[in-house]
Amino acid sequence: NRILPQDIADVLRDENSFRKTVHAFFQDADRDLNKALDYDEFAALVIDFMRSSLMVLASQMPNAIVLRVKFDALDCDHSGAISEVEFGPIIREFLETMAKKYNELEK
Repeated sequence: NRILPQDIADVLRDENSFRKTVHAFFQDADRDLNKALDYDEFAALVIDFMRSSLMVLASQMPNAIVLRVKFDALDCDHSGAISEVEFGPIIREFLETMAKKYNELEK
């Protein structure tokens, strides 16, 4: 799933579009189709997302410690996996960061 820079603001503004975006990213990341992301699925998604966006231009790729801390923070019920509901905040964070970076590049 890819979001064009001009579409980010619309996705963030419209709750229905945002939920659809979260769902699409979640389904792509859930490789074993168990409706939860384990750490490896989460880490692969974050790295892929950063590589495919301009986020990598202004920041380093996250290391394993940073990924684990973020994963644990999202795993609100401490189940060892991230549900689609728990997953939403990281997508919002990614999209907001991408929007900021695109805006900076346009200046």
